[in-house]
Amino acid sequence: MNNLQTTNILNQYHSQRGAALIVSMMMLIILTLIGVTSMRTTIMQERMTSNERNRSIAMQSSESGLRDAEAIVAALLFAEGYGQEPGELTETENDPDVFDPTAWENTDSVEATHNSHIAASGAPTRTMTKMLGRDRNGDGSLNQSGYDGNAVSPGVTHFRITSRGLGGDTRAEAILQTHIGARIR
Repeated sequence: MNNLQTTNILNQYHSQRGAALIVSMMMLIILTLIGVTSMRTTIMQERMTSNERNRSIAMQSSESGLRDAEAIVAALLFAEGYGQEPGELTETENDPDVFDPTAWENTDSVEATHNSHIAASGAPTRTMTKMLGRDRNGDGSLNQSGYDGNAVSPGVTHFRITSRGLGGDTRAEAILQTHIGARIR
């Protein structure tokens, strides 16, 4: 009887034929695929986060450049000296193409002074200020969009300020514009 039991046990081993090995290999493959997929997802999320951070830095840098240029315009006392400094365009000068990176490398633009605030920026923020003209009569003849056609008070000189900020790796770029009016002589 002892021989019969041994034969039954041997027959059971022969009938399995490695099914446990196949099942464990399948489970290992499935776990590997799950691991690789989660790693790819994590890498993609890191890239998206990095791009969002760079875009945010570029936007903040450009906004800060606008504020710097607005402060310079607000401090102007006389219109006669305007246009002699780099980055100051007069109403008779042609507008440079602000979407062309080379336009920001010449004397049409000037480096903003705020860069100590945004150390992560990939390059200095640059601004262009253009004098659009003066509404001498207050009749709205120099109307700016966004003001519902309301006439402004006499003697206001209008400026358009354009600022370009870059993100941490210079692939993210933000170009912003604003209009400002100032009473200068």
